[in-house]
Amino acid sequence: MEKDELRASQYFQTNIYSIDKPEWVSDIDEACNIHIERAKSSKASELKERKETWGEELYNEKGDFGIVYHSDSRLLQDPKLDFFVDYVGGAACEVMNSQGFDITNHTPFFSSMWVQQFPKSGGGFHNTHIHENDHISGFYYLRCSDKTSVPVFHDPRPGALQSNLPEKNMNDITFASRNFHYKPVPGTLILFNSYVPHEYRLDIGFDDFRFIHFNIQFIKNDVVDYCKGL
Repeated sequence: MEKDELRASQYFQTNIYSIDKPEWVSDIDEACNIHIERAKSSKASELKERKETWGEELYNEKGDFGIVYHSDSRLLQDPKLDFFVDYVGGAACEVMNSQGFDITNHTPFFSSMWVQQFPKSGGGFHNTHIHENDHISGFYYLRCSDKTSVPVFHDPRPGALQSNLPEKNMNDITFASRNFHYKPVPGTLILFNSYVPHEYRLDIGFDDFRFIHFNIQFIKNDVVDYCKGL
């Protein structure tokens, strides 16, 4: 007697969206230089304290180990990145529309955007986190290689994590996978729902690692109109 075959239908899937835009890398990376230099300047007192505490020899070897340089809000206001902001905002709308969300009465706003660079001496990483009160998050990679850190995405379903069984093979991406990682190249643009937990693995410091991180919130138009009238 033949065994009946179960039908499988997918629901509640988690999508990660990506596209390669290598033609932007040179201009955006150059525009970000001043923002990274400001970020480095803001760490001057911390580095000075390290030098005094560690001594010259250790400081020269491990000076900025573990310090991740973050730009401030001026990156989002930089006119050299207007084309990037416009494109990503449109892409975020495409994602929400494709997922079935009605955004006709909402306007996308960048709640934050910054460029960050991991230290050349190594030790850069980000613990697993989400971005509360946002809808779309993402990355655009300016400097990376097969030796730099990678973004790791985790299963956003707390119920699944609570009841998971062991995986057959953790090298395979299956329904049982608890996380997976991307291997970006310069020019890779990634977008995902902001509720997806993500992290960056420890960077050894072999090559430069620089990327833009952004968060987008869809705000109701009546709220936008009200704020414009203030």
